[in-house]
Amino acid sequence: MRGSQKTYDAYVRQGRDAVTKADGGACGWEVDLRREGGGGMWPVLVVAGPILGDGRVDMFVDVDGKRSLWSIKNGASYLDGKP
Repeated sequence: MRGSQKTYDAYVRQGRDAVTKADGGACGWEVDLRREGGGGMWPVLVVAGPILGDGRVDMFVDVDGKRSLWSIKNGASYLDGKP
C-alpha cells in the first residue's frame, strides 16, 4: 500500500460508493485499469470486491512455481487466506 491508512480508507470508500451508485441493475461489469499506474493492487481489489464476489480472484506465481492465491471474502481481500 502506498500512502497513509487515511488515504487508503478514502480511496476504498469513494470507490465502493461509485460501484454502488453505478450498480443499479447492471447485468455485467467491465473494469478498465489501463490508467492504473501500479504499485497498489490491494486497494483496487478491495474496491472491486463487491463486483467480483467471494472466492478466488487470481494468483502470483514466483520463479520457482510457488503460487500465492488472491481471494475475496465478504468484500475484503486475502492473500493465501490471510487479510
